[in-house]
Amino acid sequence: MTHRTACLVAGATLLFACSDGTGPSSGTFRAQLRGAHVAALFGPSNARAFATEESPDPRFVINMFAPQGDTIRFLSVGCPGQEPPEPGTYSVAESESACHGSYVRLLSTLENGTIIFERLSASSGVVRISAVEQGLTAGTFDFSGTLVVGETPAGVMGASGSFNATTVP
Repeated sequence: MTHRTACLVAGATLLFACSDGTGPSSGTFRAQLRGAHVAALFGPSNARAFATEESPDPRFVINMFAPQGDTIRFLSVGCPGQEPPEPGTYSVAESESACHGSYVRLLSTLENGTIIFERLSASSGVVRISAVEQGLTAGTFDFSGTLVVGETPAGVMGASGSFNATTVP
C-alpha cells in the first residue's frame, strides 16, 4: 500500500459523517470532477497533520468525503509540515517538497475490507489557502492526473473545488 493510499484510507476512517450539501459552510467542501470521470461532489471536510511509518515527514492534509450509497469518494490535498500552510498559492506536484492532490473511490466493509475502485495521484495543479483561523482551514484546489480504474489507466481526470475544513487535533 502506498503512502498516499494509506493516507486516503486512514483519512476515510477518521471522519464518516453526513452533510446537508448546502455548500462550503464550516466543515464542508464542494468539488467537480472532469475528464475521464465527471461528477459533482459535496460533503464533510477536515484538516490535520498526518504521517505514517512509510513517510514519517508530516503533511498537513485536507480530507474531503463524499459518501454515495455504499461507497465513499475521497479527495485529499496535503502540504509539507505539521501546521496549516499560510494563506497563499501552492503547487501540486509529485515531488515530496510540493503539495499533493489525490482522489479515490472506495468501499469499506467488515466482510471484504477496503476495496479501491478508482484512484488518482495528481501530477499537476494548485491549492490556494485563503484563510487559516482557529479551528478552520479554507481554500480552493485544482489538480489533475491519470485516473486508474482497478489497475487500468482510464485517462486524464481533473478535480477542482473549495473547502472550509474543520481543523482537528
